[in-house]
Amino acid sequence: MACTFSINLPGTPDELVQKARQMICDAKGSFEGNVANGTYSVKLPVGGAIEGKYDIDGGSITFTITKKPMLVPCSTIESFLRSQFSKA
Repeated sequence: MACTFSINLPGTPDELVQKARQMICDAKGSFEGNVANGTYSVKLPVGGAIEGKYDIDGGSITFTITKKPMLVPCSTIESFLRSQFSKA
């Protein structure tokens, strides 16, 4: 079951992509894309993976989760990403 949410942030599309790329790479995941859209995948320490795509429109990045462990709610993923993007 896919879930989608957007995070509005100040900054340029390039800054949003760089922050997203850094977060995914720090978690030893894969990140492919540019300032408009792309894909990502991160393996979880408890098993399974989170996979999806992103789209950027101005100062907003929209995440679409296309694959996730059944026991991990979309709201948990969204809360985590919001907290990571809010860090300086």
